[in-house]
Amino acid sequence: MIFSKFLQLLGMAGGVTAKRDLTGGITNLTAAGRDVMADLGIGGAGAWIVVGNADPTGAIDSLAAIQSTLDSCGVAGGGIVYLPCGSFKVSNVLLIPSNVVLVGAGMLATKLISPAGQLPGKLVNGGWTYATVSMIGVANAGVRDLTIDHATNSAWCNGVQIGSAIGTLSTDCSVERIRLLGFDSHQYLIWNYRATGTVINDNVVVGNMAPNSVLDMQGIEVYGGHNIRIIGNTLSSVGGGGAILVWEDEIPGSTTDFSNIVIGQNIIDGGRNAISVNPVTTAKNIIVAGNVLSNQTRSGVSLTSTAAAILENISIDGNAINNQVQYGIELNGAGSTAWRDVLITGNAVLTITDAGGRGVSISSASNVNISGNTVKGSSGYSAVLDGAAKILISGNVFDTAALHGMDITGASSEVTVKGNKIFGYGTTTGYGIHVGPADRVQVVSNIFRFGGSEIEAVYSTGTNTTISGNVPDYIPGFQTPFYNQGSGAISNRFWGTKDNNGNIKAAGFVGRVDIAAGYANTNVSPFSLSQFWNNAAVAFDGIVLSISDYGSAAGSKLLQILGGAGGATSYFAIAKDGKIGIGTATPKSALHVVGLPVYASNAAAITGGLTAGAFYRSSADPDLCIVH
Repeated sequence: MIFSKFLQLLGMAGGVTAKRDLTGGITNLTAAGRDVMADLGIGGAGAWIVVGNADPTGAIDSLAAIQSTLDSCGVAGGGIVYLPCGSFKVSNVLLIPSNVVLVGAGMLATKLISPAGQLPGKLVNGGWTYATVSMIGVANAGVRDLTIDHATNSAWCNGVQIGSAIGTLSTDCSVERIRLLGFDSHQYLIWNYRATGTVINDNVVVGNMAPNSVLDMQGIEVYGGHNIRIIGNTLSSVGGGGAILVWEDEIPGSTTDFSNIVIGQNIIDGGRNAISVNPVTTAKNIIVAGNVLSNQTRSGVSLTSTAAAILENISIDGNAINNQVQYGIELNGAGSTAWRDVLITGNAVLTITDAGGRGVSISSASNVNISGNTVKGSSGYSAVLDGAAKILISGNVFDTAALHGMDITGASSEVTVKGNKIFGYGTTTGYGIHVGPADRVQVVSNIFRFGGSEIEAVYSTGTNTTISGNVPDYIPGFQTPFYNQGSGAISNRFWGTKDNNGNIKAAGFVGRVDIAAGYANTNVSPFSLSQFWNNAAVAFDGIVLSISDYGSAAGSKLLQILGGAGGATSYFAIAKDGKIGIGTATPKSALHVVGLPVYASNAAAITGGLTAGAFYRSSADPDLCIVH
């Protein structure tokens, strides 16, 4: 769009007549050019100025020619300074004045090349800047549509700097459609230093750093500031540093919070952390959305804070995060409880490679809603809560983890895990959900599918744990899917998989529906069926068991109750012919009782502990007696 308008302004397309002077002095374009500038939203008096006396071959230093053009445009009230096609050597910092935008012919057509080593730097408003292009203490300045090259000559300097530590703050500046080629060194390729209203859009940042470089390069760093947009950028090869790093650094004397930061639709490949947000005191309205983050050596999105920090209205939404080493999404609150309205929603986290890695990790943080995410393929855990409080985890799919699907530990409290699908857990060893040292954890209405050798869907040693309404989709063999060794209640539904006939089964069972409750060291009923009758005019049947027998084999049973160690002893049986057995699985008469105690008399039976109405044998005739 912009380049096509430049072609018009430079006489390369119809509609505008302009003098194209690339060799001598400054060319001010017509009012038509100023109209186009207004369309682009550029402030100032409206001058279009083409840089002259600059060497497009890069053999001669073009710093003075470009800087004098920028200064002249600023003195005239602002406008656009156009730098045409070519490679321009700049031996020091280019300073862009207020209301001036430096625009190239395109990021592949116009190139600024910095010399080897560190730039001499310039002193501006009492502070030094060492960036190829700087906007210090200015408003409505910008740079667009060109390349800044540190790689060719191994330049050791920053790329674009907006704002500084001291003096007047920069406001409403922009960096758009810039290609930045870094050199393996400590440098910030785009650096917002306490500036406000900055737009960093549609840039391409190539760090050219080794994957595990110990040098701290930042692709884009926001060190303080407010109302920042970082949208549509592509970053790669930033080595050991972060691709986008947002630090809080409160502006001296400012009462404005570190707030209104949007990081969206960026593509980031490589680096340690793709996106890091690190507030120190107060951060509000931070949005990280729609980014594609791949191949980081630590994490895709990292949000960490100090214990004193206040975080409010933070959203991590709709990001695609792939092939991380340690964390997909990491929140670490350092014990702060002043987190409010923190959302992690709709993200896809695929492949965590570290053996202890975590798809989603929440440590020492509170008031977090984790909903609608998919985490698949973790060599460690799908999700971990460690010392977290007031956490809602709902509607997520946690699929395939070598260890626990979810680990809730570290004295976490007030956690609700509801309506999630937890599949393929424990491919090495682990549970669907492990509740360790934790309090007031609710595990409700989740679906589990076993993935490895440890089959417990939920294993809890916490206090006040509620495990209710969950459905294990598949449990191999006669095992305990819900195990509460701490305190709390267990109340869950049957599990199984349907065979080709529509029967619901679990491997190792022969029944059509098998219902089992988990182990608990509290006095809870493994199975309870209740019905409330409240109509005296209607007869009710409490439990109806109807079995149609059209030719079953001899020895078939309508009902059998087993107990004892391993459930191997038959306590009660009803054979297919209606004969009832107590203490035997093969009744031979209408009522067949085995195992009655033997006493010589009624008095002896009472002495032996029987009470009125109990049956016993006397080994005489009559043999069957009733205590009276």
